[in-house]
Amino acid sequence: MNSCKVVAALLGAVAVGCSASAAPEAPFDGGFPAAPYLTLPSASGALSVELRSWPQPPSLGLINAELTVTQADGGAPVDGLSVAIRPWMPAMDHGPIRPTVVAEDGGRYAISNLDIYMQGEWQLQTTFSGPIEDYVAPEFEVP
Repeated sequence: MNSCKVVAALLGAVAVGCSASAAPEAPFDGGFPAAPYLTLPSASGALSVELRSWPQPPSLGLINAELTVTQADGGAPVDGLSVAIRPWMPAMDHGPIRPTVVAEDGGRYAISNLDIYMQGEWQLQTTFSGPIEDYVAPEFEVP
């Protein structure tokens, strides 16, 4: 067997081995895990913010997420906020296009088109405006 055929055979075996081991991710069905991935206070301490993601933990690619915003002093949901999210990689000093945020009831804010396109530390720099002005930046590592 000549060397080109040997290399082609080895590359084919590697490709088959890699594709066979990766199970396809289940499609997003609109539901998030019951337990939040992160819970943290807002910058002012007035709000408590829970982050859920699909998949959870967050991984490479387009993901969906949900923020649940409650008052820190009583846990009552905070509806009626305008939410702006800027995904950010501190190590690279850049981030992708801003995702879409849709307000839902019960203090929930659905995030779609969240593009996690590189491995490393990510922040979701989030500004709340409306009845409350505040800020939070959940951080997570994508292996």
